[in-house]
Amino acid sequence: MHFLPKFGFDGWTLLFLLFCSVAFIQLLYVIIIYSRLAFFKQKPKNASLPPISIIIAARNEADNIYENLPLILTQEYPKFEVIVVVNQSTDETKFILDAYCQQYQHLKFTLVEKSKHLRPGKKLSLTIGIKSAKYEHLVFTDADCIPNSKEWLQEIAGQ
Repeated sequence: MHFLPKFGFDGWTLLFLLFCSVAFIQLLYVIIIYSRLAFFKQKPKNASLPPISIIIAARNEADNIYENLPLILTQEYPKFEVIVVVNQSTDETKFILDAYCQQYQHLKFTLVEKSKHLRPGKKLSLTIGIKSAKYEHLVFTDADCIPNSKEWLQEIAGQ
């Protein structure tokens, strides 16, 4: 009693087995690729943005601070601070920054008073700004620079 037919391994059987194995490999490939797409979850845009400290070195930049600082302070970014270091300035920059500090909580400024022992260079201002930054990622800009959009900081952060 033979219930199963006899299988012969001729050329057609080998060709059929080769076809079945290639079809199985393609099926696995499609399942792996499309299952990754089916279960893909996009991360929220703001979840991976690191906190940033923006450091601005200014010297006699009252007009530029008055015009450009609100554009930096109103960036659409979850967590950032702005540090302005005023180096031996002789104009009303301090009073403008005092007014902005009352309006924006994430703005800090430091004054470097005029001294015969200090040179009026930018290096000291940047060093003081770096030391007073509380976040690891730093962005440096000047008071006369205008951000190109509200997402300027997101573009810098790489998003």
